[in-house]
Amino acid sequence: MKLILHIGTEKTGTTTAQVWAARNREGLARQGVFYSRLLGSTCHVKLHLWCLALGRHDESFQRIKILSQADREAFRARLPDEFAAEVREAQKSGCHTFLISNELCHSRLVSPEEVQTARKFVEPHFDQIELICALRPQIDLAVSSASNLTKAARPVTRAFFDEVGPDANYYNYKTLFDRWATVFGAEKLRLVPIRRTPDFTAVLAAHAGIDMKGLEPPERVNEALDVRVMAMINAMKPRELFDSPSKEPLSYIPRDVLKQLPCEERLHPGLEVARSVQARFEESNRDLANGRSDVEFSDFEPDWRRYEGPGNLDLLEQPCVFSGELAALVQILNQDIALAELHNEIQDSERHLERNHPVLARRALNVAQHRLALLKKANFSGQRMRKFQSRVEAVEQGLEEIDGGGANRGLRRPEKELEGTEGAPRRERRRAQKELEASRQKPSREERRRGKKNRPERKRPLRSREQPGDGA
Repeated sequence: MKLILHIGTEKTGTTTAQVWAARNREGLARQGVFYSRLLGSTCHVKLHLWCLALGRHDESFQRIKILSQADREAFRARLPDEFAAEVREAQKSGCHTFLISNELCHSRLVSPEEVQTARKFVEPHFDQIELICALRPQIDLAVSSASNLTKAARPVTRAFFDEVGPDANYYNYKTLFDRWATVFGAEKLRLVPIRRTPDFTAVLAAHAGIDMKGLEPPERVNEALDVRVMAMINAMKPRELFDSPSKEPLSYIPRDVLKQLPCEERLHPGLEVARSVQARFEESNRDLANGRSDVEFSDFEPDWRRYEGPGNLDLLEQPCVFSGELAALVQILNQDIALAELHNEIQDSERHLERNHPVLARRALNVAQHRLALLKKANFSGQRMRKFQSRVEAVEQGLEEIDGGGANRGLRRPEKELEGTEGAPRRERRRAQKELEASRQKPSREERRRGKKNRPERKRPLRSREQPGDGA
């Protein structure tokens, strides 16, 4: 079976391609191409998360509910077996190509050792591997990535463009190519110049031998933020807190909310700044193009017309008289949302515990404890917090009684059963699945009691005293 592994770069139409592939999974499979579901619903983030060096943090861990070191260790232990099972599933279904798409490999796997880990993860399962990496002019990448920095509550000012240079791994395509070519082989790496072939979805489909006719067409996903939204985020927090956003974990606007805001005026650095940035990469881009047939030096030349006219970088640093009040408002709203989510998670853990489903109870409790710690870090306190803390402690006590004591206090059952027992993760997942199915079908004792109490009395039809056949 052949593997096509898309490793980057970011901001090259990758989200559009991934959403398209996810929506057409069945159609791709009918053409012999299997788009992984295990590694992620759209972007296959679990690949780079599994390959990260120990101790390295990544926000994607939280998105897939990996909240502790124990969670991370269990994730690393079970993913290889799960991936092997998915590859076997693809082979049994008659697929000849396995497709993995994760553009974050470009920015997350920054050491040769991490790339080597990626090779060890995928190589045993495929007899042919092809890597695809899309490239665009660095100034275009910088302008697009500025929106991502804003979504992460990082400042984007004129100084941001001063720091864009070949010393940064994120922008240096030559070091990116060398890192992956050294491990996988230069002959397996295909470079795709976006300036020449802007429709990356069509490029990816062509490499995989996919006929796009009859499939759901791709819908372009635009993730750019309005420059005034970026200016608002810049003004919301004191500058010294930008280096450590975790100090105020609730004083930012969530990504999903920012994506919903209209983008009417994009960030525009101006022609002078754009030419200055791109000129810094002339040497490294030329070195990369030399000896390659799939990319030319001219592919890194931007369309300068898009940078003509006055820039708007000055908007990014405009003073805002109500910035403090805006930040306080956002924090209050985030606190209310976090409290509601905390209540739901505690309620789920209590319900699973009452139904004697300890695995699901621990899973919900683990998320609740994470939200509780987030609120404490934001210095949120009060009677509601004390009540939530008491409910969390009550669930913990109930789970300890099920575990048979406090020898492994604080450990979730999956990690406890891992101690000295190989193969436990798969058994644990089967048990959790059974509990989940049972919880969906079987109401708890309390729910049955309430349902019986509130059930309207069923009236029996009145029967006549005279039976059929009686009378005259």
